[in-house]
Amino acid sequence: TEPPALPWDVAPAALVAPVNTSPPSISGTPTAGQVLTASAGVWTNLGGAIVTAQWLGDGLALAGETGATLLLGAEHVALTVAYRESAGGITATSNALGPVAP
Repeated sequence: TEPPALPWDVAPAALVAPVNTSPPSISGTPTAGQVLTASAGVWTNLGGAIVTAQWLGDGLALAGETGATLLLGAEHVALTVAYRESAGGITATSNALGPVAP
């Protein structure tokens, strides 16, 4: 017979990555002075993972822009804007709006 399993001999439960079942979306008019609004995506299997968000301009992170709204300014003119959520190494990106008009 085999000896009883020790705690470190037990295989860990299968790790399941977060799943995004519906990406975030953004709405608004892509014109300087206007506000774009993000609607959160739908996530399952978070298992304690935190969903973080980041606004993007031409695919690059807009520094400090992590809230649900983005006030478009002169610095955003000509950029195509999107919103990305991440959880546990998985990302989901919204529809894009733009290019932002002056």
